[in-house]
Amino acid sequence: MTEPPVDVRIEADAEAVAVKAAQVLTVVASAAVSERGRFVLALSGGSTPVTLYRFLASSAADAALPWERTHLIWGDERCVPVDDAQSNWGSAASTGLLGRSWCAVHRMVGELPPEEGAAAYEAELRALWPGAAETVPRVDAVLLGLGTDGHTASLFPRSSALAEATRWVVATEPQFGHRRLTLTLPVLAAARLLVFLVAGREKAAVAARVLSGDASDLPSARLLEPILGLDDHRIVWLIDQEAAADL
Repeated sequence: MTEPPVDVRIEADAEAVAVKAAQVLTVVASAAVSERGRFVLALSGGSTPVTLYRFLASSAADAALPWERTHLIWGDERCVPVDDAQSNWGSAASTGLLGRSWCAVHRMVGELPPEEGAAAYEAELRALWPGAAETVPRVDAVLLGLGTDGHTASLFPRSSALAEATRWVVATEPQFGHRRLTLTLPVLAAARLLVFLVAGREKAAVAARVLSGDASDLPSARLLEPILGLDDHRIVWLIDQEAAADL
């Protein structure tokens, strides 16, 4: 089994990371629609993806994605209402991105009791992939951030969620004041494309550690391992110069 290909692209700043991400998604989305009739994109929370969302919502990106063939899902969400400042849904909505003419937008409902919210979202995803009852879905592209502690989505170091092998969505322990819903490691590992968006000098040390291959204890590094041995699994890191300072 070979290591999955990791394509690291260093861009000038967060704006350049966003533009490059849109270009990458444009190519992947076109291929997905051509091959499977739809494009399924998982969004991330955090500050760096917001720059991408603003770009995709702008007129500069009018032709970027096949909007009416695209399903939006979420990689993770805090267990808060949509009008809470910590809501990933609310953050994306504030950019205007959700106003595009998407085929469907599948929201993680943070207002529900966490375990109920996780079960409800998994049921919604299983309806999108009705033939994957005993396996995991193949999301076309997943946007991911990188925490200074090495977490990604809402998979944190030492979390029990990292051991989940069968469920697609789980509720986590409280992290920074909130419980969360997150796609599980096997679901992320099965995605056709993982796009890490990393910007800022504060991310430099952890980015260098993860990409060095010497950080198997960190969730983000776990996704660089050949978990499922899929031939069409790709990983792209789009990282600005500040975050790449220690590479």
